[in-house]
Amino acid sequence: MEIPLFRLCSRPYPPPTMPPPLARDHMTWWLAASCVCQRHVDYAVRFLAEQYGPDADLSRVATRLRCRKCNRRPERVDLVDRPDRRVAEVCGGGARVRRLA
Repeated sequence: MEIPLFRLCSRPYPPPTMPPPLARDHMTWWLAASCVCQRHVDYAVRFLAEQYGPDADLSRVATRLRCRKCNRRPERVDLVDRPDRRVAEVCGGGARVRRLA
């Protein structure tokens, strides 16, 4: 019997063939960034669209983010429909989440 190299997660991630999330399609959503230094910041996509344009690929925007406290890239960036709850709390809740980085 072969031992599987990967185990299935309980949380489904989007398949790699999904189109990139564009700012114009998620204007009411938020980017939730978490850093290794325990800093958490939520960015409104509508404000990011003003800076990068409505056709900005949010996964590329996520790679440009830097922590103001330690100047590192965020450990995790999620596209969430509600900024009031963190991803760890959302898994069983009602908010929609898409991991970007």
